[in-house]
Amino acid sequence: MARKMNILLIEDNNEDVRMTRETLSESDMVNRLDVIQDGELAFELVQGLTEDNRPDLILLDLYLPKRTGFEIIVEIQANPALRNVPVVVLTASTANEMFLQRFNIRPTACLSKPIEMSELSKITAAVAA
Repeated sequence: MARKMNILLIEDNNEDVRMTRETLSESDMVNRLDVIQDGELAFELVQGLTEDNRPDLILLDLYLPKRTGFEIIVEIQANPALRNVPVVVLTASTANEMFLQRFNIRPTACLSKPIEMSELSKITAAVAA
C-alpha cells in the first residue's frame, strides 16, 4: 500500500490553486497540501526546510510575485535536505522547459497547466511508492 504524501504547492494563481486542490482531492494518496502564493515566502521556506520537515513532493509554478520559480528551484537543488524531493514544474509553455534545460535545471517533471489528473496521478503514485 502506498503511503500518504505531504505536498507543497507554490502557485500564485488562485484558479490554478483551486484546480490543483480539486485534482488532488480525487487521489487517496495526499495527506496534506500546503500552498504558498508568494515567491519570496516560498524562497524563505525552502531555505529553512530540513530532512525532518520537508514535503514529499513540490509542485512549482515558474512565474511568481517577488521571486521566480526559477530562483526557487535553484535554491531547492542547492539544499542538501531537498535534493531528493521530487519537484514538478507547472508551466503553460514548452519554452519554459527549454529554458530550464538550457541552464541545467532538472525538475523531476514538467506538467502543463491546467493539470490533468492522469498526469499528476502517475507522479504522485511514483513518489508514494
